[in-house]
Amino acid sequence: MNGSLLLILALAACAPRAPVSVQNAPVDDAVQTFTCGMHPDRRLPHFGDCPSCGMNLVPLPYAPLQADLERYGEWMLQGKRALGEAYFQPVEALAQANPSAGESLYGDLCASCHGPRGRGDGPAATGSQPPPADLSHPVRARYLTDAGRIHLVAQGIPGSMPGAAQLSKRQQLDLYAHVASLRGPAPVVP
Repeated sequence: MNGSLLLILALAACAPRAPVSVQNAPVDDAVQTFTCGMHPDRRLPHFGDCPSCGMNLVPLPYAPLQADLERYGEWMLQGKRALGEAYFQPVEALAQANPSAGESLYGDLCASCHGPRGRGDGPAATGSQPPPADLSHPVRARYLTDAGRIHLVAQGIPGSMPGAAQLSKRQQLDLYAHVASLRGPAPVVP
């Protein structure tokens, strides 16, 4: 091959790419789309890294997740507003949380809507709008950070899910540790 052609190809491969606008990327339910756990409002038609934070994008395997993105996106924004930078930080106290103690709290406070295994299929879930979240879903369950989910457990969702502010911080962590144990394994993405 010609040396100048190789140089052109090498430069083209290293050239900075124009930023991809993902805020309003079209979403076709028949086409696989991908999103970022930290930016669930952003959707891309291909696997890769989130252009905002660099995290791996995860697949959105079917249309029902699209509606969830809007709800989870709002919950994420509420958590970020309330917690500031702490939203993105690891929750150190989770290492001492007791999922077994959280299981009984979950049975008393959450299972009637979320079901015994967290699938959103408890007896009180029938007809609920919006329906209770599937806490076991391997993708949905990772939309928010641990700090964001603990905030949700404590504060609840107005008009939808009562909070657990009456519990001590320790009990809230135990409850969340049990909820986190209900998650399916993270999807393996090529």
